[in-house]
Amino acid sequence: MNPTLTLNGEVVDVSSADLHQSLLDFLRHSGRTGTKMGCNEGDCGACTILVLEKDGPPRAINSCLALMGSLVGRSIVTSEGLAKADGTLHPVQQVMVEKLGSQCGYCTPGFICSMAEATARGTQSDPAAVADQLCGNLCRCTGYRPIRESLLEAPTTPLPTSAASESASLPDYHQPTSIEQALALKATLPDAPFIAGATELAVLINKRHSRYPALISLEKVSELQQLTATETHWHLGAGVPLTD
Repeated sequence: MNPTLTLNGEVVDVSSADLHQSLLDFLRHSGRTGTKMGCNEGDCGACTILVLEKDGPPRAINSCLALMGSLVGRSIVTSEGLAKADGTLHPVQQVMVEKLGSQCGYCTPGFICSMAEATARGTQSDPAAVADQLCGNLCRCTGYRPIRESLLEAPTTPLPTSAASESASLPDYHQPTSIEQALALKATLPDAPFIAGATELAVLINKRHSRYPALISLEKVSELQQLTATETHWHLGAGVPLTD
């Protein structure tokens, strides 16, 4: 079985992906250039795409910081995949046209994906929530007003959840499911860093061209995904997403 992911509804073989390759790099080098490269360090949001979840709304993420190994078996939607097969635009795309929310257009695909996340969650009608939703996307043409107005007028539009997908992992991208397994891997591979989110490690890979013999992902370590509350404390596992 080859490593695959689902991209805009199509199963894509990603066995050619490098251990250090980001989703953004994979998209652009495979001719899928709708997703733009801006800062390549997670600051500008031009590369934003959507990751579909098995239950619940999608997550908008920076594809420049998402290493391919972390996305194998997942379902991805880019700005091109939001429109219907017959060409009908997604509501956020349509309202951006009507409100003239796109100027030079470079940041637009990333904004569209962030906006689609908001409309899938139904949080697009509150101005404060809109400001929070779009704070990770930069428009260098300073066209923020029509973009904000577009999102405030967009209707709630659920996106499909992802189906379970079986896939082989990328070579040397290890995904232990317990702390015990993670520590055993680290003892065997002392030069392999732990990866959890990659917001710093991916920047070093992109900007310093750092390379590692292997990576140990903590995403599937069950003990780190627990979120519980008592009368006096919140207990947040180190792997719990900020949105949770």
